[in-house]
Amino acid sequence: MMVVVVLAGLAVLGAVVALAMGRGGELAAVRPDHPPSPLPDDRPVMGMEVAYLRLPHSLIGYQTDVADEVVRRLAAELSQRDLRIADLEHRVNELHHHLRELEAGEQESRDLDVPEPETGETGPVGGVL
Repeated sequence: MMVVVVLAGLAVLGAVVALAMGRGGELAAVRPDHPPSPLPDDRPVMGMEVAYLRLPHSLIGYQTDVADEVVRRLAAELSQRDLRIADLEHRVNELHHHLRELEAGEQESRDLDVPEPETGETGPVGGVL
């Protein structure tokens, strides 16, 4: 009787080792068991969508896969917006700088274009000598 139990144990252990080494076929493709992200995929996320966002719950809290996906998406979009804002602010500062240079150049040209009074020799009362 003891021999049968030992042989059965060895058979089970051998089967486990064979399966662990990849023999016996592959597992079926696993589909996610959570709903897709509630955020739109075809456009940037709007503020009201985030305000009204409700993540799906599981037994012990939020579904981790969905929550992680939403947080990654929001972080990526915030980073893109921060870069765009920084680029636009840089462009505005450059335009302000160029505008100041143009205004300074126009002021200098106005100062140079001021006609000088006619020089004529005049006497003490304004008469010509």
